[in-house]
Amino acid sequence: MSDRAIPFFSRLRRALRVDGAAAGPRTHAAWSMLGNSSQQALSFLIFALLARFLDPRQVGLLAICHLINQGVRTIVIDSLAIPVTRKPSLSADDSSWSFTFITTVALLLAALLVLGADVVEWLFQAPGLAPVLRAMSLVIVISGLSRVYESRLVRGGAYRLMALRSIGAIAAGGIVAVPMAMSGFGVWALVGQQLTYEVVQLVIAAASERRTWTPRWLWSRDRLRWNVRESMTLFAGAAPTFAATNADTALVSLLFGPTELGLYSFTKRILSAIYLAGGVSISAVGFTQYIKFQNEPVPLRQALTRNVGLSFFILIFAYLCLYLTASQAIAIVFGGKWLGALPLFPVLIAASLFQLLWTQCASLSLAIGEPKRIAQLSMLQLMLLLVTALVVSRVADLGAVAVGIAVFFSSMTCGLWLAVLTVRRIALPAWHLVRSVLPSLVAAAVIVMAADWAGPSSASSLIAQSVVRLGLVSLVVLLLYAALTYAIRSIPVMRSMRLGDS
Repeated sequence: MSDRAIPFFSRLRRALRVDGAAAGPRTHAAWSMLGNSSQQALSFLIFALLARFLDPRQVGLLAICHLINQGVRTIVIDSLAIPVTRKPSLSADDSSWSFTFITTVALLLAALLVLGADVVEWLFQAPGLAPVLRAMSLVIVISGLSRVYESRLVRGGAYRLMALRSIGAIAAGGIVAVPMAMSGFGVWALVGQQLTYEVVQLVIAAASERRTWTPRWLWSRDRLRWNVRESMTLFAGAAPTFAATNADTALVSLLFGPTELGLYSFTKRILSAIYLAGGVSISAVGFTQYIKFQNEPVPLRQALTRNVGLSFFILIFAYLCLYLTASQAIAIVFGGKWLGALPLFPVLIAASLFQLLWTQCASLSLAIGEPKRIAQLSMLQLMLLLVTALVVSRVADLGAVAVGIAVFFSSMTCGLWLAVLTVRRIALPAWHLVRSVLPSLVAAAVIVMAADWAGPSSASSLIAQSVVRLGLVSLVVLLLYAALTYAIRSIPVMRSMRLGDS
């Protein structure tokens, strides 16, 4: 490293690093929320720009690579890093050992992926996947190099740095990827985006830790035996969790190929941006409330019904606007090539509502110390998803929609099951939970039926090919939706049930 580079890294570290002891929990939470929301907004903007220059198959190829890399990171690298990270006191040798071990494993896994790329291409029936997969194997190596730095940043409470680091890395990836996509590089624009993102993450993390810790190569058989023993338990938990979370993506890629996977990933990307902005934020707040009131039955029941009702109100409105304007919005923002994803929106929207119910009830179960039922129902959900997807794909030629139906069925079954167990556990009448979401559901149904009654031609003439018109329609829908919801909640029978809450 040159002498000129050292002052730059020193200035970068001073500008971004925040001492965890000097900042309180509210500061940490504020930077975490700001970072998450900013990352979602920026990454979605870049995604929208890239989608105009890429086709579904190219996005599907990278989605397969991302699925494999994410599995390696979540199941293997994180499981190897956590035992050292959670030690009460972390020495420089502990960090150096973890760096050595994780980097070695990452290099071996990347080499294995390079050698087996042709086999993976054959397995997924995706011509052209092998060279992309070999290039993306570098992401595994860079993730391995970054993992210990990230652990040290978390332990040090550097939430401001982590937020700015992620935002900067996303922006840098977009700066590289968008011109490449515009120049016709196709899927390689996405590869460039991912590699740039990982490199910037690594550089900023290394610069911030330069004065407090510098990695050195350290190997120890005793540490190796201890680390492997501790990691096996984490590995056993991480593997089924990752499978349950990503089984739908794997099924679409294996059953229908990269083009259908591209459309499926496109739909999930849009819906997840809405879900993370609305549902997850309220769930995080709800978890804190459930912990606070875990020994107070009445406030606990009120917190659950309030959080479920509020999160459903927000998400249903967002999904309602998306449903009514989907064809026009997709054509304007992303391009007509993505209109093939339209059949996926209804089933995945319905599935995400049941997933939201699951998230709230799971948060309450965790808060009161009953995680076992969540693990059991997660495995049931995975089994239902696999069986239903295989059956529906055999019975009807629906493409990725078959997997979407399976996601809906498994989410509905396990979400309602967990809700029933939860309301019984806290002695909450089931009708109270239904009443918290019923006004929003009925209001949305009325608006959808009115739009269908008006006819597609009327809707198309109202929603002209203009972003401004789309915004105005969303505003009108919001006012109508809020008014209907309030009116339904004011019906005498609804008011009497609300006053009778206990």
